[in-house]
Amino acid sequence: MNLSNVGPYLRSKQVPWWKKSLGILGVAYIVWPFDALPDLVPLVGWLDDLGVLAVLLAFVRHELAAFERAEARR
Repeated sequence: MNLSNVGPYLRSKQVPWWKKSLGILGVAYIVWPFDALPDLVPLVGWLDDLGVLAVLLAFVRHELAAFERAEARR
């Protein structure tokens, strides 16, 4: 996974808009102060952010790897 491919991934017409939106929404959820579980609740409030972050990182790794393979075939 090469993070320099994030820009080309987001600009690519080959990548569906909903896949781009999922990544952006995941980042927005993490930085947004209003969560499903408020961060004011010690430990538990941070766990939902960690869960979203873990899923987001796995999704981004998978998507960027697939994008890199598709670009290499071109």
